[in-house]
Amino acid sequence: STLFPYTTLFRSPVATRRVCFGPEQAVPDTPIHDRERLLAGQRIAGPAIVEQMDSTTLIPPGTTAEVDDIGSLILRKTGGHHD
Repeated sequence: STLFPYTTLFRSPVATRRVCFGPEQAVPDTPIHDRERLLAGQRIAGPAIVEQMDSTTLIPPGTTAEVDDIGSLILRKTGGHHD
């Protein structure tokens, strides 16, 4: 059997969007992820956005989100800009 990376099998991220994270930072093309396509154990490094029907989660630069075993997003600071 062949293993496919999340981005191939589940098409995550599904888009990009220019997002401003502060006046002193560049406006990067930010990956947009569909929450329903994320799997337990998947990690997303910021900057990124996770969208779902009833909410949007912003993952700023210097932060990583991980999907836990019950589907919750756990965000942790990993370095970089924290203001």
